[in-house]
Amino acid sequence: MRETAEAVRKKLAMLPESPGVYLMKDDRGTIVYIGKAKVLKNRVRSYFVDGPKEHLAARLLAPIVKDIDWIVTDSEFSALVLEAQLVRRHMPRLNVDLKDDKHFPYLRVTVGEPFPRVTVARRVADDGARYFGPYTDARNMRRVQELIHKILGVRDCKLRWPLKRPARPCLSYHMGRCAAPCAGLCGEKEYAAGVEAALELLSGRHSRLVAELTARMRAAAEAQNFEYAEQVRRQIAGLRSLSYRQPVDLGSRKTDLDVVAFRRAGDVGALVVMEYREGCLVGRSQFEMRCPLEQPREELVTEALVSLGRRNSARLVLLEEAPSDGGELLSRWLGQIVGKRVRVVVPQRGIKRELTRLAAENAEMLAGQARARREEELKLPMPVAELQAVLKMEKPPRKIVCFDISHLGGTNTVASMVVFDDARPNKSEYRRYRVKTVEGIDDFASMREVVGRRARRIIEEGLPWPDLFLIDGGEEQVEKALEALREAGAPEGIAIAGLAKRNEEIVLPGRGERIVLERRSPALQMLQRARDEAHRFAITFQRQSREKSLQIFASIADVPGIGPSTRMKLFRRFRTIEALKAAPEEEIAEVAGAARARALKERFASRG
Repeated sequence: MRETAEAVRKKLAMLPESPGVYLMKDDRGTIVYIGKAKVLKNRVRSYFVDGPKEHLAARLLAPIVKDIDWIVTDSEFSALVLEAQLVRRHMPRLNVDLKDDKHFPYLRVTVGEPFPRVTVARRVADDGARYFGPYTDARNMRRVQELIHKILGVRDCKLRWPLKRPARPCLSYHMGRCAAPCAGLCGEKEYAAGVEAALELLSGRHSRLVAELTARMRAAAEAQNFEYAEQVRRQIAGLRSLSYRQPVDLGSRKTDLDVVAFRRAGDVGALVVMEYREGCLVGRSQFEMRCPLEQPREELVTEALVSLGRRNSARLVLLEEAPSDGGELLSRWLGQIVGKRVRVVVPQRGIKRELTRLAAENAEMLAGQARARREEELKLPMPVAELQAVLKMEKPPRKIVCFDISHLGGTNTVASMVVFDDARPNKSEYRRYRVKTVEGIDDFASMREVVGRRARRIIEEGLPWPDLFLIDGGEEQVEKALEALREAGAPEGIAIAGLAKRNEEIVLPGRGERIVLERRSPALQMLQRARDEAHRFAITFQRQSREKSLQIFASIADVPGIGPSTRMKLFRRFRTIEALKAAPEEEIAEVAGAARARALKERFASRG
């Protein structure tokens, strides 16, 4: 450990022989890696021993780690849970990073409600609902949802129970897509049976529902109700075609299991989960991963499954290789998420071993595709590459979020956030804000509020941090925005800059100098486009807000001398017509003048 930094050497001597989580930091204090350990002292010291490294990851970690912190836990399982939480919060650059799959939808069943709903969700939340997915094929997901509504009558509306009074059946009921429990046309027990069938269908267990529908179809045919029998026949066909179902001989019982495999190609990898239900292959979930460290494959699989938190996992999970603890921690984690006992097994022979080989072939193919896609993505646009060099950033600013504030004389203060991905606007991620805590003209405080709100939303929802926060303004706006990021708990070293309008200078926090680029610089032109787009978006929203405010005082628009400018002044002072009516004439005159104040009072008196 001769080359180890002095701070690290002192910390290594203090490490306890306890389970816990360790946080490794670089020379700027930024967390670069978070790990767990059954014995902190043994695990962390192994990264810094002289001679051959026990971990391949140590070759990369040891030279850059300048400080270490740790958190002691009561068990290795608690360390596993805490590690997952800290990685999601800090997103260290050397930890496994699953590609964000927010664009892949889930089906959400609100089992905690008296009459559960089936809705589409973009993100798994800890709200007591059951989530199924993610669905890489949104069309297939919609077919599943449509069948649940048509066959089982499960609702998708936003009504909340208990209802004050029965509702009128909506169009979904008349279209045969809902059993209308809101109108009392379906009892709770009958509705619960439909929800239970929906949960089985979403879990890939179609046989019972197909059998019930087949019996229903035959009964309708015997009663010569051929139109209804044909309708049910189509429902059965739809169920059978929901997904690819490959029969597999898994023994005398129809077994439910998940087969997990992982392969990597360079610093990217692919995790594949083959889902078998009732002895049939009903789906394949795939996830792209960034793997900057050369960790053992079984360790990467455990990290990935913990990050995913598979709520619809089967009770038997097959792996190619056993984790170092034999899979006990992973089994407990999945069991806690699913709410039932989950076994983690490494098959040695037979059909289950063959299934792991098939999953590995899928992972091998997908890892190659991910590597090719990543190489294509890494071809940076010229403005992004130039900006990275100008700002001396470790990673290219592929995702830039830009903020702007807009108001009219201190009223209707709003803000905008626009997003540029690889130098192009991503309008689906634009956001608008009404400033809530600032009165009057205070752009600095407004910027601080809005940036803080965005940072807290990123943390609460586990969203990826942008590569660069761009602020429309100079040093003070940038410093206020940076304060807001730190207070919200943003990672250390988060990149932030401002674009000052006077000379189009790039302003960085904590530095006296400003960066001035040539007018034809691609990087500067990209920042200007982002700033101008944020300004346009904010001005549009502010104008809409102002027009809405003026509508409040529209009833006095025909009073002589009361034009839009005067109405805006009155709105800023009194906010509501009721407050304006109750105000003394002298107070109104301070805003609008004596003649207009008298005219307003006469109007109010004449109309009561």
